Amino acid sequence: GPRLVALLEKAGFHDVTTAYHVIPHVSLDNWLTNSGLPQERRDAIWEKQRAKPLFIREAENAVYTEEDILVDMTFAIVIGEK
Repeated sequence: GPRLVALLEKAGFHDVTTAYHVIPHVSLDNWLTNSGLPQERRDAIWEKQRAKPLFIREAENAVYTEEDILVDMTFAIVIGEK
């Protein structure tokens, strides 16, 4: 996003563009398991997701099951020339 663009421009890149790619219904459990984050941080992220009110869950297109939470993940692809 904008921070990455600013960092690249500060590093001397020009013609910096950003594209966004959404991957729907990514397993939060799988992502957290493979994130490399400490267990305490993973637990905090999990609990924060579980505590979201229904209207936010619906707005985020999230699917909650007993075992997992499926969320749409957005990735920013930032490209520039040096």
